[in-house]
Amino acid sequence: MHFSLEQMAAVALYLLAGELLYIEVVNRWLILIRDGRLKGVIIAGGVLAVAAAAACAGLRLPWWPASALLAAMLMLEFRRVRMRRAIHGSWPEGPRPHRPSLRRPFTTTDFRIYRYRIELPDWRGRPVRIVHLTDMHVHRRIPDAYFRRVMQAARDEKPDLAFFTGDYLAGQTPPERLRELLGPVGRSGDFAVLGNHDFWDRTEPITRALKDAGIRVLSGESVRVAAGGGELLLTGHDYPWGAQQKTLDPAPPGLPHFVLTHTPDNIYHLAAARPDCVFAGHCHAGQIRLPFWGPVVVPSVYGRRFDHGHFIVDGVHLFIPSGIGVANPLFRIYCEPDFFVIDVRGVGPAV
Repeated sequence: MHFSLEQMAAVALYLLAGELLYIEVVNRWLILIRDGRLKGVIIAGGVLAVAAAAACAGLRLPWWPASALLAAMLMLEFRRVRMRRAIHGSWPEGPRPHRPSLRRPFTTTDFRIYRYRIELPDWRGRPVRIVHLTDMHVHRRIPDAYFRRVMQAARDEKPDLAFFTGDYLAGQTPPERLRELLGPVGRSGDFAVLGNHDFWDRTEPITRALKDAGIRVLSGESVRVAAGGGELLLTGHDYPWGAQQKTLDPAPPGLPHFVLTHTPDNIYHLAAARPDCVFAGHCHAGQIRLPFWGPVVVPSVYGRRFDHGHFIVDGVHLFIPSGIGVANPLFRIYCEPDFFVIDVRGVGPAV
């Protein structure tokens, strides 16, 4: 069967447009399905179905509808970039993230540390250092030595507080390994929330393992925490996998309010309570990134808007590290794992 050059070009356009549109569907909805074989079949089947439909469309339809779709998607991407710039907070000190060597694409255990400094009007104590770790995804195929190296690096920062924002195990890894690999990091306390993988699989054993490792799990509760001669309110927010309450009660006036949650998708309804900072994870910075383009798939209803970094949304600081581990697939491409070190200061003199 002979195909003209115009037909081949049309097939290529429809294929590109169809798969890009499907990536948006994967980003926003399909990636949120509980992990398992069915999820893999659905996503892979969708890729093949879109490719087949695109090929048929390219052979039967003119090229311009696919071009119009690509133009519309380009406009949406431009809008995303503008929105992201509008809420961008600050770059970390030192080199900017996700600029690995093009000759070394696999970055599964090339972890980095990124440092931020923020000022809070209500903070009255001395400067406080926070280490924010997320998405450990401890897996039998990732050496224990790697996780121990990360935890030792976190302790070497001598933080006042350590925050862990979910997803601690991957595969069939027994929770006992958390007791062996994790442990106290912050001088004034270590606090955690659970992630979607934790709620999907062995919630109680993971919670017990974290507590045995000296990490307090906050499940829909708030505690007052003393650090640096000051005090703050710390809240654990489980929505949507745990507690079903989307919003928070505001903190008492003058009391800094920090929130731990697994997914940054919660930021807009959390911001209504006006906390000072929200610490999240879940996105893995995409885990697979393309040079000059960024993440391919991000598990967020907002697509690639909140893949990684520091944002300020409605006056609320939002921090999203890349995470430490990996989950389906068990590797990172052009996307180093990392944790954040955040130094918090008051605007005026410390009390």
